Amino acid sequence: MNGVRDHVSIVIPVWNQWEMTRACLESLAPTLRPGDQVIVVDNGSHDDTAAGLARFPFVTTIANATNRGFAAACNQGAALATGSTVVFLNNDTLLPDHWLDGLLAPFADAAVVATGPMSNCVSGAQLVAHADYDAASPSSFRAFARAWRDEHLGRASDAARLVGFCLAVRASALRSIGGWDERFETGGAEDDDLCLRLIEAGGRLLICHDSFVHHHGHATFDGNNLDWFAIQQRNVTRLIAKHSGQANMPRDASAPLLSACLIVKDEEALLPGCLHALRGVVDEVVVYDTGSSDGSVALARAAGATVVQGYWDDDFGRARNAALAHCAGEWVLHVDADEVFDGDATAVRTALERAGVDALALEIVNLGGDGRNDVSHRACRMFRRALFQWQGRLHEQVIHRTLGAAYEFGVLDGGRLIHSGYTPDRIAAKGKAERNIRIAGLDAAPDVDRDPVEKLLNLARSYMLGNRSEEALALFAQARSLHCDSLPCRRTLYRTAAQLCLSIGRPESALAWIDDLAQVSEATDVVRYLRGSAYVELARWTEALQAYDGLIEARDDDGIVLPGFIVHRHRARCHFMLEAWDEAADTSAAVATGAACDEQVWPILVESCQRTGRDIAAFLHAVPDSRMAAIFAQLAHLPAAIAHEFLEGLVDQPRYRANALALAIRLAPTMDVELAVRWSARLRDVGLAAQCPLVRKARDDSQPPDARILAAVAARVVFNDARAAAAIPSVCSAFDVAQRDDVLKQIQDLDPEAAENYLANGVESAKQM
Repeated sequence: MNGVRDHVSIVIPVWNQWEMTRACLESLAPTLRPGDQVIVVDNGSHDDTAAGLARFPFVTTIANATNRGFAAACNQGAALATGSTVVFLNNDTLLPDHWLDGLLAPFADAAVVATGPMSNCVSGAQLVAHADYDAASPSSFRAFARAWRDEHLGRASDAARLVGFCLAVRASALRSIGGWDERFETGGAEDDDLCLRLIEAGGRLLICHDSFVHHHGHATFDGNNLDWFAIQQRNVTRLIAKHSGQANMPRDASAPLLSACLIVKDEEALLPGCLHALRGVVDEVVVYDTGSSDGSVALARAAGATVVQGYWDDDFGRARNAALAHCAGEWVLHVDADEVFDGDATAVRTALERAGVDALALEIVNLGGDGRNDVSHRACRMFRRALFQWQGRLHEQVIHRTLGAAYEFGVLDGGRLIHSGYTPDRIAAKGKAERNIRIAGLDAAPDVDRDPVEKLLNLARSYMLGNRSEEALALFAQARSLHCDSLPCRRTLYRTAAQLCLSIGRPESALAWIDDLAQVSEATDVVRYLRGSAYVELARWTEALQAYDGLIEARDDDGIVLPGFIVHRHRARCHFMLEAWDEAADTSAAVATGAACDEQVWPILVESCQRTGRDIAAFLHAVPDSRMAAIFAQLAHLPAAIAHEFLEGLVDQPRYRANALALAIRLAPTMDVELAVRWSARLRDVGLAAQCPLVRKARDDSQPPDARILAAVAARVVFNDARAAAAIPSVCSAFDVAQRDDVLKQIQDLDPEAAENYLANGVESAKQM
């Protein structure tokens, strides 16, 4: 081999299958360098293995009378190892030139404790699915391995799991965790257990893409007539039991039950509230700081958290896993600084101690910023630390370290997370739109191992966040054309695209996406919710009501919950437009008296109440004072007669008087002279003469001239307001001569003695025109 490296110890457990072992050793020999050590542990073979091994002078042999299992054989070999790195190798492998170079190079980084190669036959991320060579032809295999190495030279990626068919482990790290667990039967899952413990100890695992090793796969099991699948499944059960505190492995009562795990950067405004809410719920808090320049680190330490100084590289999954590596709890709760845990601590801890599953989903309430547009969803945020990790740069997901993404989880009923991170002000303050677009773009690269539809979906949602709707729609359309096996992913695609179309005024396009969503949904609430919203935008009132029939809130198959007040608001509008006044009053009242009390339903409620003879004050009574001004502001565009009747019923009640007067000022242009006199008196009584409706009408160029002069005369007569009198000549000049007698009569009715004086200049001027 070329280059300088420390010598290595290679441990090969065998059990019969001599021809496989011979081929492995023959391919291995030319790749060794002086000082390398090869230890073969013969686990009770009864074929030609013992005699054959004697013909390889570079091999040190350990002979067992019976098969002690793969893990025990590995420990036996490791006990004799002298190298700084121990490579555990199956005997059904073939080794090309330079296979060790790629595996050993990463150990220059002290954080790396284990590496593994790529292969033609292996589970997980180490698999090369289409390895194009003839394993029976050494030259074909070597040519493929050489080309593969040249193409991937120096490439490595972090992993949470490496397969033990070929596994290089730092000898000191192996000793520190106590070696292999020999309780696993024959072989299977002990490599997963080893990797989990290496990670728990703070180590880093890497897949070395430039090292390729051929693996026959299950040769020892098949050759000895063992049901490898059944053995593997029993060992997986043992693995889960071991790392979940079950099956005669009781949890250490002195160890933390629950760790809270956060990644933060410049979160001093929200972090104290987040940490305070965790008191009494968790046993420890680990904060992984990605480069704060504010007081976040000091606040976290003052609250008793363990702070890890980390870095940010546009990869949420990596950062979360780095935080996870410093947790000690059996369970982990992942939260963000802009989230507050809301729940009963006793109920949560009881649920964890009795949990029949290894992961739990929590309800996450995403605040809309206005107190009513909150959207809830469920996500796996609480899980057994040893069994799970995060995957993905953006919109990262929790995956099982051993079983991949497929696992079952329960729902935590005792707590939820309140998330304020996507309110409009937080999005702007933290630059989240630009950040998400950048990260989603990196994640969408062809060499990123992620579902293509998921990549496009994440990028499209990021463009939505940045109000780049057309680009988002183009990506949604592209994703729609691709195959996707994941029903949750497809539902998210169709639902999100429909919501975007509705938000930008394209209800017909939304209906097409909603039809797609209906095809992949068992729960119909969200489909009906969205379909009804599209019909409302299309003024198809009856169809919208049919879609909404019986719908209170909308929850889909994936735990998404959309705000129910929108259903009531839309139903109210439909009933109103269909002139079903009682139903309009009932449905609008459901919104007006709830959390969304200042939503735009009050014009419907006020008019419906007046048409049905209901007392609007009964509904206003339920509204907090802080919302009253917003409600009255909605009513400026009511039909004038209805608006004035509403005001007359409330102006003398102290609680509503100020808001009623403010609305009257806005309605001044719609008042006749008699009504304007009445409201002018009320406004003057409270010191608001400057807002006198009579003066405002007299000065309003948009009003008819006769209305203006009558308002001016009334202001002069009733309130002796010089401002109105000064406007009279200019208003009079606007009259046609034919209007003179009619206008003069109206003025004389108001002020008989001074009528001619009012009109002298203005009307005479009109005569001369």
